Amino acid sequence: MRKHLRWIIGVSVVTLVTVLAVSTYGYWLPFAAAFGRWLQTQDLARLGAVGVLVAIAVAELVLALVLTQRNRAFDADRKALIAVHEKQVDLLQRELSLLEAEKNQLRSQLSVREEMVHEERSWHLARLERLQQDARIPLELVVTPFSPRLSSRDISGIEQVLNRLERIELALESARGAIANGPADRISLGANWLRQGNAHYYIGLPSKAMAYYERARALWPEDVASYVNRGFALLAQDSRQEAIDAFDQATRVDIACSYAYHGRGMVYEALGNPRRALEDYNKAVRQDPTFVAALYSRGVVLQGLGQYDKAVQDLELAIERDSTFARAHLSLGTIWAATRDYGRALAEFDQAVELDPRNSQGYYQRGLVRAALGEHEAAVTNLTEAIELSPTDCVAFRARAACNMALQRYEGAIRDCTQAIELDGTDAETFIRRGHAYVELKDYRSAVVDCTRAIELSPGSPLAYIHRSKAYEKLGQYKEALADLDEAIELDPRLPAAYYNRGVLYGSMGEYDQATRNLNKAIELDPSLADRT
Repeated sequence: MRKHLRWIIGVSVVTLVTVLAVSTYGYWLPFAAAFGRWLQTQDLARLGAVGVLVAIAVAELVLALVLTQRNRAFDADRKALIAVHEKQVDLLQRELSLLEAEKNQLRSQLSVREEMVHEERSWHLARLERLQQDARIPLELVVTPFSPRLSSRDISGIEQVLNRLERIELALESARGAIANGPADRISLGANWLRQGNAHYYIGLPSKAMAYYERARALWPEDVASYVNRGFALLAQDSRQEAIDAFDQATRVDIACSYAYHGRGMVYEALGNPRRALEDYNKAVRQDPTFVAALYSRGVVLQGLGQYDKAVQDLELAIERDSTFARAHLSLGTIWAATRDYGRALAEFDQAVELDPRNSQGYYQRGLVRAALGEHEAAVTNLTEAIELSPTDCVAFRARAACNMALQRYEGAIRDCTQAIELDGTDAETFIRRGHAYVELKDYRSAVVDCTRAIELSPGSPLAYIHRSKAYEKLGQYKEALADLDEAIELDPRLPAAYYNRGVLYGSMGEYDQATRNLNKAIELDPSLADRT
């Protein structure tokens, strides 16, 4: 804009000079003529150099005037810019001051809020610990696969606290960042992740537990607990090869880690490889001779291998180290029951039930011993308690059905067999027992159906043929009944009941010689049958 103004001024000056020259033409014309005559008398060659110098001087003067004018304009512009800049700087400083004050206020608010969140987190962590203690859940950083069974109420309470803690941890991470500042912070936060992961593992959420173990491993990679716990979580999900890999990794982190060898042994045991499992259990016990879980696991494997003396030694040592270890009492009781030392077996089962009243196996095993002692009424009571604790355990229904048969409670036996079949329809013995109950209740056609199904499932079972033959006999189908008894004797030539029933059947058919021979053979095999003839 200033440039245009200068042009306007220049044009105006030229115009003004021209107007003045034209308007005063009569005044300055004589002087112009005189000046022209003077120039004619002068030596122009001599005056040329002077003219050039004068022209240069005039040009420099004009240039100086122009530069001076431009410099003044530049100074004015510079001063204006400086003034504007100073104003902008002042405004920015005021804005920065306001932002700094706002930042300090927000930081103070965040600090108060974070402190409140930390207090809430500490409260929930303390509550989680109390709930775990009430449920008798171990609080160590390394999980144990032999934790007590939890009630639905325990699980619900712990899960609610864990869900709240998860939201709190996410809020804290977004506020402070996921990375801890120093080694102490890393260890503390890593231990916290391990504890929360363990709580998820114990309430039956191993896949969720693994996410916490991964966080712990990222923060605290030199600690073996996250690797071991991850292995147990994988085993709980039946990811057995991955579990072996996790335990292998744990041994690389700490070659003397007894937990890793014990966990790997459990995987091999689950894979049906007791010899390999025993090797790892031995390594675990060598690393820590007081390791109760490893002693127990080794005792169970030795029991499965029929090495009862060594199994008893390990289980008794485990109980000596930890008298509250219910599983060890339970396993020791099954060994005494297998060796028919029922008194000691009952004592161990009673102790197991007292220590872990939510474990149905204690009641189930105690019921089996009562049944073996002929105490069927007491056995039914124990088996009913087992079923109440584990209503999907088909073997408890089968055992109670057998007791009901012994007590001649055939309707109850049929109900138990039916429930067991609904849970697992592949057990031939259950169909045989229900078929027998139907025979006793004179429902012969149902008996034939059940015994036929039992034969389909297990063609080598002579009892299925014996009970079906009895049903056929009562239905008047003597030919089919005789064929079933012949088959039963072929399967087991030393089965007294088959000969006895065949003797009775021959008698019904009027073939008394055959009847006598079969009855005599039955008495030969079982002299007590003489009282029935």
